[in-house]
Amino acid sequence: MQPIRVLIVDDDEDDFVLIRDLLVEEGAPPYAVEWVSTSQGAIDAIQARKHDVYLLDFRLGELNGLQVLDAVADTMDPKAPIIMLTGFGDRDVEMAALRAGAADYLPKPQMTAELLGRSIRHVIERGRLEYLEFRDQERLRLKDELLSRVSHELRTPVAAIHQFVSLVLDGIAGEVTEEQVRYLGVAMENIESLSRLINGLLDASRAARERELWQKRRTNGVKRRASVKRRDARRSDRQARGLWPVATHRVPCCAWREAGRCMKRG
Repeated sequence: MQPIRVLIVDDDEDDFVLIRDLLVEEGAPPYAVEWVSTSQGAIDAIQARKHDVYLLDFRLGELNGLQVLDAVADTMDPKAPIIMLTGFGDRDVEMAALRAGAADYLPKPQMTAELLGRSIRHVIERGRLEYLEFRDQERLRLKDELLSRVSHELRTPVAAIHQFVSLVLDGIAGEVTEEQVRYLGVAMENIESLSRLINGLLDASRAARERELWQKRRTNGVKRRASVKRRDARRSDRQARGLWPVATHRVPCCAWREAGRCMKRG
């Protein structure tokens, strides 16, 4: 099985070791883990697109995780999601991280090997599906754009031809013979047929665009409802396990609590 390439971005080496050990404990699928400790190292690594998922700490010294997300917003790969990690639980930071492009948000005090592994698998699969959806929408957009452009480019000359043939048939350009009228009539029928075809292409292009917009709104609504359900399920799961953050501020040691037990590393 191909290992999942994970980059841990954390300025605390002890936290890096702890997260790496959780991934080793989780076990399957296998993980190939790398580490950077600075915000600039994180930006460079994310822009290089050499990993499958990024575990980004909120506190990184010069820049915080939200600023790193903002710096890589234009080059972020949907197939390589970013999970924001913090040493505390904060609803405002969680929502800001998700709005900035993070695929998930995990407070370190609540992390277990199972929770971390499940989050990684889910965000990678969700990123893959979103990329496929984006690729399909881009293909439809290019097709519609081509149809629209071709139709508009043809419409003007066809309209001009129609007008001039009509002038000739009406005798404005001079007298026409019966045989010429017959030939021009055939030409006019084909011109009108081509005009109907062009109008049909334009109508089809507009209808496809409307369907795409409707489908996008519908899909976004389904995703929002699914996201809320997943979030509520995660919170319920954490409450059932007794997993809670022990602090709402940055602490010098990594303190993790499970079922009322607090384990600290000095």
